[in-house]
Amino acid sequence: MSITLIKNIIYNSNIFEDMGFAYLGPIDGHNIELMHQMGICVYLEGDFEDSIRQIRRSDTRPDFRSPEHAARLFEHRRPLYRQAADITLDIRNKSFEDVSYLCAEMLLERGLL
Repeated sequence: MSITLIKNIIYNSNIFEDMGFAYLGPIDGHNIELMHQMGICVYLEGDFEDSIRQIRRSDTRPDFRSPEHAARLFEHRRPLYRQAADITLDIRNKSFEDVSYLCAEMLLERGLL
């Protein structure tokens, strides 16, 4: 698959939703088993600022009432995300597009895309 094709897919659509992937974060750990039954869990490892950079629209995120509230949830849920992960992707200092490319590449290498 060419880089141009990958860029077009990422920029012109929500690549992961289009392919049937969805974001399901652990809610106090209650849905971790369900996440594993549904597929592969990818943990985006980074600091709070790195995670915030990956959110394209905070108005669609119910838990993002304020940066302070989101930071508390991040710290609370971080160990759950790590524990649930089948795959970990380092997102430190990476743009949304960079993370999209890396995740797609990693999933392609594993035959998951």
